[in-house]
Amino acid sequence: MYFSSQGLAGMGKSDIFVTRKDSAGNWSKPINLGYPINTEGRDWSLIVAPDGKTAIYSAQRPDDTHGGLDLYSFTLPDYARAIPTTFVRGIVRDALTKKPIANAICNLTDLKTQKTTSEIRTDSSGSFLMPLPTDRNYGFNASAKNYLFYSDNFSLKGLFSSEKPFEITADLNLPKKEEAKKDQPMTAKTGNSIVLRNVFFNTSSYELLPESFGELNRLVDLLNENPTIKIQIGGHTDTDGSEKANLLLSERRAASVRDYLIRMGIENQRLTAKGFGESQPIDTTDTPEGKARNRRTEFMVL
Repeated sequence: MYFSSQGLAGMGKSDIFVTRKDSAGNWSKPINLGYPINTEGRDWSLIVAPDGKTAIYSAQRPDDTHGGLDLYSFTLPDYARAIPTTFVRGIVRDALTKKPIANAICNLTDLKTQKTTSEIRTDSSGSFLMPLPTDRNYGFNASAKNYLFYSDNFSLKGLFSSEKPFEITADLNLPKKEEAKKDQPMTAKTGNSIVLRNVFFNTSSYELLPESFGELNRLVDLLNENPTIKIQIGGHTDTDGSEKANLLLSERRAASVRDYLIRMGIENQRLTAKGFGESQPIDTTDTPEGKARNRRTEFMVL
């Protein structure tokens, strides 16, 4: 946070300071940005560009001939720079009709901290725009009334800038064949599978990683809001290793998800778990990226 103050020790009428909040929510001791940014005149209203290092502020200089306050730009010193930011923009649509969905909730989560970094609703055209820090891994979730939610994850580690936003198209599925009626709980449509892209396991392990809990809690909410729905949790692997080992691993991963949902209060009779091993790939089996997409957990409305 950057702020201007006359109440702290400074160089003039008002100086600009920087402070940072740590993971516990505590602010650091403010640091004066110093000369020549701060002078004996007024220095305030600092704004930092998305690159985290270019700043613009207003200041009053004694030798200024343009008026009382003028705008100046400068490069922030390393100790005072902000985390670079970019934008995520996209659209939420009906998966079948491709019509935009207004008022859908879009949520971004920092996968490392599991904290929500941004939450916004789509406009009348189904569009959204979110600013967020770069150089991190994010989980994305979109949801709307009477629809199954959509999830994805992506990395912004050094790949995007404010001039090139990351773009998402989120297609939401209805859980039944006919049009969902407003203000009524969902009813089942057999065979509609949704990939839970933010459910994670270590290699060759079926123990859920903590990064998975946010996604699974959204599934818990969906099931609580629609108490008649029953689902099948499906586990899938890539083709590395033996077919027999992959089938067993997928069964155990699906069971781990089912067991978590049960611990969170979902009735056992509403949940089944099935492992498919490497038998149902959704992408190529020849590239690391394709294999990563094939390793997945899904749920299907029964």
